[in-house]
Amino acid sequence: MYPSCIDRRAGIHSETGVIALACSTPVDGSTRWSVRKLAEATGYGKSTVQQILTAGAIKPHKIRYWCGKSPDPEFAEKQTAIIGLYLSSPENALLLCVDEKSQIQALDRTQPVLPMRPDDPARLTATYKRNGTSCLLAALAVHEGAITGKRVDSANSLEFLRFLKRLYRQYPSRQLHVIVDNLSTHKQEDARKWVAKRRRLTLHFTPTYASWLNQIARYGLIFSHVTYCAEESGRASGPWWSRLCATSKTITNFGPSHFSGHIPASPWLLKYL
Repeated sequence: MYPSCIDRRAGIHSETGVIALACSTPVDGSTRWSVRKLAEATGYGKSTVQQILTAGAIKPHKIRYWCGKSPDPEFAEKQTAIIGLYLSSPENALLLCVDEKSQIQALDRTQPVLPMRPDDPARLTATYKRNGTSCLLAALAVHEGAITGKRVDSANSLEFLRFLKRLYRQYPSRQLHVIVDNLSTHKQEDARKWVAKRRRLTLHFTPTYASWLNQIARYGLIFSHVTYCAEESGRASGPWWSRLCATSKTITNFGPSHFSGHIPASPWLLKYL
């Protein structure tokens, strides 16, 4: 059932076997080994197993994600242009980061939250009801700290084009540089033709597998955290969620400040990809 290298009370070979087992895939369908499971498999105590893992710098409970190298042949040029816009935008230009968050679920608890009382914490029902799904289009004015949002039923190319037109009207006297990722809805023919006829508007696409260059992704994380906290507290009702998503006004940061500087993009960033 377990690798033959596991030999209880066999000195250094057993320690090597514990490490080898910890680095293997559990046969019982678990995603990872725990100290308790390793102790049961090897016959050693949990403290002994922990010491062996510590000595071998083995941490089965940790997972580190990595990003593979982008296959985009124009990666260097695209990331240099985007970072350059972040650090020093052209005069009278407005830098906007645009993205959509799709399939957002509005969940509500089936029963009201029971408030806490002495010796009894607040209680939530484990069941919930769905209030539908929707999508959010958002644009971040990077150097001004302003976010413009629009709730839509579906994040398609038509809604993206409508959102671009809204931004174009919202800033009538500014040169607009818009950063978007490589989603197919951003590259549809109708959107390309409309953008090509607008002298004040320029689209900048992030390299393939490099949407992390788009600053609006940070807002997506914040939005997800807000909705999650509301669901956990039992306040994410349909009307509440609609008010949050359907932001026809602009949400502004407190005291955003401009940043400037010069960083040679290719040497310091490309070596990590």
